[in-house]
Parts: sequence; C-alpha cells; structure tokens
Amino acid sequence: MLKTAFSLTFARLLADRGHTTVRALVAALLLAGAWIWWAARGQVTLYEISAAARVELDSATYPIQSPLLGRVIETKLRVGQAVERGEVLVEIDAMPDQLRLREAKVRTEGLEPELARLRGQVSAEERARTEEQRTAGLSAEEAAHRMREADAAAKYAEGELLRVQALEREGLTPRRDLDKAEAEARRLRAAVSTLGAAARRVPQEQATRDRERDVRLERLYSAIAALEAQRSTLRAGMERLGYEIDRRRVRAPVDGRVGEAAILRVGAVVQQGDRLGSIVPSGRLLVAAQFPAGAGPGGPGGAGDPRRQRPG
Repeated sequence: MLKTAFSLTFARLLADRGHTTVRALVAALLLAGAWIWWAARGQVTLYEISAAARVELDSATYPIQSPLLGRVIETKLRVGQAVERGEVLVEIDAMPDQLRLREAKVRTEGLEPELARLRGQVSAEERARTEEQRTAGLSAEEAAHRMREADAAAKYAEGELLRVQALEREGLTPRRDLDKAEAEARRLRAAVSTLGAAARRVPQEQATRDRERDVRLERLYSAIAALEAQRSTLRAGMERLGYEIDRRRVRAPVDGRVGEAAILRVGAVVQQGDRLGSIVPSGRLLVAAQFPAGAGPGGPGGAGDPRRQRPG
C-alpha cells in the first residue's frame, strides 16, 4: 500500500518538471512590472480646498469696447454665452443718425423728379432744334426756288425792255409802253433782290435760334450737374451715416464664448472706450486657486507652489 502511494507521487513529480513554478514566477514578474509602470507613469488626483480662486483662460481673449458715447438700447452679453463672429452683442442708441439718414433719403428721392423734369426739357430742346433745322432747310430751299423764278421773270422783263426800247427808237411804240417795260423790269429785279435777302436771312435766323437754344441747354445742363452733385453728396452722407449707425452695433470679433461681461442695463450710458466684456475664442477656462504653504506634496502645484490650475 505505501509502496504504491510513493510510486504515484514520484511519478507525478517526474511528470511536472517545474512548469507550475515557472508559470507562477512569470505571473509574479508581470504583476511587479505593471505596478512599477503605474508607479512611474500613473497620475493620482488630489483634491484640496482653497478659499481664494479665480477663472483664467488658456488663450488670449478679445476685448469688447464701446466705440462711441451713447445710451444702451439692447444688450445680449451673458457670461458663458456662445457667440458667432459678427453677431450683435450690444446696440447703442443711433436715433439722431437714423433721423439724419432718413432726411437725406427723402431729399435724395426729391431730387429725382426734378432731374427727370430737367432731362425732359433737354430732350424737348434737342427735338425742337432738329425740327427747326429741318424747317429752316425747307424754307431756304423754297426761297431759292422763288428767287430763281423771280430771276427768270426779271430776265424776261429785261429782254422785253430791250425790245420796247428798240421799237421806241424806231417810233413804232409810244413812250408809255417803254416806261411801263422799264418799271416792270425794275420791279422784277427788286423782287429778285428781296428774295435773295430772304434766302440769306433763313440760315442766319436759324443760327441765332441755335445760339439761343445752346444758352438754354447750357443752363439746363448746369442745373442737372448741380443736382447730380447734390445727390452724390447726399449719397456719400448716407453712406457715412450708415457706417456710423453700424458702428453703434457692437459685434463679436470672433467665434467663442463670452468670458466676462459688464453689468449693462437698457438705458445705461457708456463712454467711448469703456470695456463691455471679452470673448473667449476656442480654448478652455482654467481655475487658478491659492493654497496655503505645505498643502499637498512638494513640487509644482504642491506646497512649494501656491497656485494650482485645473481645467474648468
């Protein structure tokens, strides 16, 4: 019986060959290595209480300042509020500039009918010039035709006068016929002179009317230029007023959150350059606390460092 039990125990010892011991040793080494790594790289959170702390930022902030003196009529500044670039945060009363802008708009709109009326007069004068020149051309052509007709009649009368003079010298016609032929020739020659003067007077009269019309057109063009200059001045003033009105809308300079905000109420008066708040761009808020000497372990943030920052 004892011999059999000893044989079984010895056989098992020979079969084991130390595998269990090796496994136990490897497990112990792994556990020790893990503990050493944790001791070297692991972090332990320490909680301490401080009576003095403040919120700080880990990046530069963008201040919000009042651009002008005025009365606040709307404010959206709230600490922690998310804002987008260009969003209106504070609006300062711009009623005086808005009234001046409205007045300038009314005056500008009032200039348009006057400009339209003057341009209509210019168009009418130009059309009248064209019509008068066409009529003057027809009148000159008609006068030329009449003058040629009268000249032909005068030449015929002169030829008749020569014939009567020849008959009168031969005694074949009375003196009365000669006088009558001379009078008719003089009348027709005078008619030719009159028609020639009338024909020359037509372009002269047209030139006079054109000069008078040029003077009227010059006055109209001057009036139009003055009104257009006035309109341009009003529009420039409107742009300036629009810029001043927009300046009274304090906008967010960047995307982020309101880090601080002044206590503003509707109706409060702000001065130019007053700090209204600040915008925190993409980043974190940190808490800076004061700890008494000896609090916590030594090293940065411990007993040797009265300030300790934690992410907020």
